[in-house]
Amino acid sequence: MFEAFYKEISDKITVYNIRNDKNGYPQFLIYINNEWKYISAKHFSVEQPKKTLKVKCICSDCDNLTFKKEYKVLKSWVEKSKLKPYESYAVYLIIDDFGNKSVEPCCLFNQIE
Repeated sequence: MFEAFYKEISDKITVYNIRNDKNGYPQFLIYINNEWKYISAKHFSVEQPKKTLKVKCICSDCDNLTFKKEYKVLKSWVEKSKLKPYESYAVYLIIDDFGNKSVEPCCLFNQIE
């Protein structure tokens, strides 16, 4: 018995047994929705993927952003800037409504959980 991250539900789940299908590919036995199921191992990972840093625009007068819309912060920006997620007045590099990379020092963002 061990835990694995089940991609379909984005959560960890207990794996009770492993078997191979007729082609030799592994399948995991799990208990989900009050039912025992063998699911292909390709739907699992050992570690939970890192969460994507997202922000929501709370500035109503931005030209290239939509008020209350969620934006994904570019991973390269987080790594290079050594940004601590959700610092109150941090500057984020995002993809704006026009598909351009956009640094937004004038807009306020809040945390998406």
